[in-house]
Amino acid sequence: MYRGSLPKHGKMLFFRKILAGFKLNHITIPARAGYFLSVYGPPLILLFILLISLGRDLFSGNVIGSTHLDNDLSYFIALRQYAFSSNSSFPLWNPYLMCGVPLVAEIQSGLFYPPNIVFRIFPLSIAINVSLLLHLYLLVLGTYYFGRQIQISRTGAMIGASIFGFCGPVFLRLFIGHHSDLYTIAWIPAVFLIVHKIGLNGGLRYFIYLGWVFCLQFLAGHPQYLFYTLFISWLYLLFLTRHLLRRKLFQTWLFHNAGFFLGIGIAVLIGLPQILPVREMLMLSSRQSMEMSEVARFSFPLPNLLTFLTPLLFGDGVRIPYWGLYNLWEMCAYCGTMSLLLSVFALREGKNSSHVLFLAFMAVFTIILALGDATPLFDLFYLFVPGFKMFRGHSKVYLFCCFAIALLAGIGFDTLQQAVRRNVRRFILPLLVGLILFVGLLLLPVAGLLEDPVKALLTDFQNDPRSYLPVPGAGSAEFASAAIKQAVMSMRYFLICLFLGIFLVLLTLRFGNQRWLKGVTIIFILADLFIFSQSFVSSVDVRHWNLKPEVLDFIYRDKTLHRSAMITSFGPKYGTTSLLQQIGGDYPYVLKRYSRLYNLANQGQPTPSMKIGNLRRVSPAFNQFNLKYLVLDSKQKLDILGFYEVYDDGELSILKNEYARRRVYLPPQAKIVVDEDEALRGVFELPSIRGDQIILEKDSISNISFDYGSLLHPKDPNEIVEVVNYSANQIVIRTQLAADAWLVLADTFYPGWTATIDGRAEIPIVPANYVFRAVYAPAGTHHIVFKYRPTYFLLSLSVALMTLLVTGLVAVYRPKPGQ
Repeated sequence: MYRGSLPKHGKMLFFRKILAGFKLNHITIPARAGYFLSVYGPPLILLFILLISLGRDLFSGNVIGSTHLDNDLSYFIALRQYAFSSNSSFPLWNPYLMCGVPLVAEIQSGLFYPPNIVFRIFPLSIAINVSLLLHLYLLVLGTYYFGRQIQISRTGAMIGASIFGFCGPVFLRLFIGHHSDLYTIAWIPAVFLIVHKIGLNGGLRYFIYLGWVFCLQFLAGHPQYLFYTLFISWLYLLFLTRHLLRRKLFQTWLFHNAGFFLGIGIAVLIGLPQILPVREMLMLSSRQSMEMSEVARFSFPLPNLLTFLTPLLFGDGVRIPYWGLYNLWEMCAYCGTMSLLLSVFALREGKNSSHVLFLAFMAVFTIILALGDATPLFDLFYLFVPGFKMFRGHSKVYLFCCFAIALLAGIGFDTLQQAVRRNVRRFILPLLVGLILFVGLLLLPVAGLLEDPVKALLTDFQNDPRSYLPVPGAGSAEFASAAIKQAVMSMRYFLICLFLGIFLVLLTLRFGNQRWLKGVTIIFILADLFIFSQSFVSSVDVRHWNLKPEVLDFIYRDKTLHRSAMITSFGPKYGTTSLLQQIGGDYPYVLKRYSRLYNLANQGQPTPSMKIGNLRRVSPAFNQFNLKYLVLDSKQKLDILGFYEVYDDGELSILKNEYARRRVYLPPQAKIVVDEDEALRGVFELPSIRGDQIILEKDSISNISFDYGSLLHPKDPNEIVEVVNYSANQIVIRTQLAADAWLVLADTFYPGWTATIDGRAEIPIVPANYVFRAVYAPAGTHHIVFKYRPTYFLLSLSVALMTLLVTGLVAVYRPKPGQ
């Protein structure tokens, strides 16, 4: 049986034995100091390991991450700027992307996530690094304490925590900028820790704690990991409470499971101010439900199972581009060679430890599910598991396989230390044979053996639609040579680790629980993980994705409301961190209407997409988007009707659009159409492009009383319509009209926006020109105020605060003895 936790009275004995092993018996440790070391020593050691691994990049003044083409760090930085560096104290709307999008509906913004308070306290670069460190520490600390709960020793639990913290699906999130992924992942061990407590006694306060942690996972910004956590942690609860069914304690079993779903209910009620906007956005986007082929995208490729053994076989994206399928960041399952050996050794405990069986089941189950449509399990989940078809990239679920391997490695370490010593003669022959084989493998011409297979894979992968990152491929002799060299180095490193791992296992079996041998094993495990992780530790200036200061200064001189677009060769996300209002941008789900209009103007097809692509052509229809400036490479000379050059510094140039519509204007005529498809076609009519016409949809204005004569509104130079205040959540427009008229605001039409006249009467907002807003403005001088407040926001906020208050009181309440 693997070693459990020491009783409190044995903690001093634990450290005295350590001192005795180093012949330091004469050193005495006060009882209080011994208790402190036993309780706080492992957490402090884990923190020290993290600080060493991140090194000076943590305090460099730059942001931990990379400038890799596939990175999401720029989007994360931009989100934090919108959410926490805005002139609004609590911005719910983001005016910088796609003519305006609901910031509160972008779950990755973390508006309601409590740990994001650091972004209100520290400068952006410091806050990002501090937040990353805190969540990594939360992850390893949670894993350590969960390991202790399932009776893994302190050393074994620390090993498991280190393995999980530095495994591929966790640590690579730092390199590629998947911060919301890491924030959500960090709470997974805490969930299992609480579920374990529920399985033991099912106290009401643990159900509340579970609800709080589920809510934090959701607010952290990546619901897909929460989806997996809910399902797998429930399986764990069923596993823990199976004995109740055998004993026919059905009511107790139902109580435990009802408490689990009570926790989910608590999470929903507390997270309601975020959940409702997200749901509303999903209903208006193309991501409500996806076809099997789309859901299966970014599944774990079969060749990448090799990353369990050698993670950089297909390149690392640093020294040599990753040339495998999809990307390395979500397709690398490395946990360390010694970790796999210890996990296999842990299976010996399957007869004595039911947790070993569950962890083994979790590892196998999740890696099979991660393989996607290559297995029948994926089809069953797609058909029968609610919510499964809302996500793609189900390779992410293999994270739980790595979580299981980390804990199994801790158990295996304990099991190995307690193994019975064997006769030395039984180990001489295996060691000699292993050494001969090892030396023989190192002397083999591995490069010659791998040359043809690597070139064949390069060719196959390049023709595979799952290989979407640009790489030179087998056609480039230089790249093929570098890929072969990388593969050879990876295979040799694996063989070295494998031999050393087996050697340490055999030595431990021979000599037993020797402290020097235990220390060497721990150092070997940490060194392997450290070497792997250090390939991906880097930092970047937070301003890397900004436009040049000179370009920004030039555009900022224009104080009128306007939008810009980027057409540069610096990469698809160049300029994303610049606080410019743009017609494009990166967003996880786009309004169906906006994507149809944008894609029709940009590519000639009204394709409803989850994300919109880079600007390929400048359609005249973009005039209605308030598109005033184009930023492009100086070497690009574009001849676009209405655009003329106003800036050129030899690197970047700026074109100004003389036909760009103002942000708010009065069209001379309005055209009423029957349905939205006709409205989409009407946007491309010449009067609409010129701003002389707006398209109104019949259904949207059916309940509005207006003078049909206002559909024709002659131009009057004395009339005034201007924006006097523009912020994230509120827009104030002053009008001075000779007659009633339709007024167009070139911002995205979206539920939750309201309009009032002079702060009194509310007037309806209707879609205009397919995606924008229009109101029927009365004659005279007035102030029209647009305000954004998500649907049912105040009600949901009240429910959330009340739930938090009630659950908090219940959680801290302790009845007096005898009550």
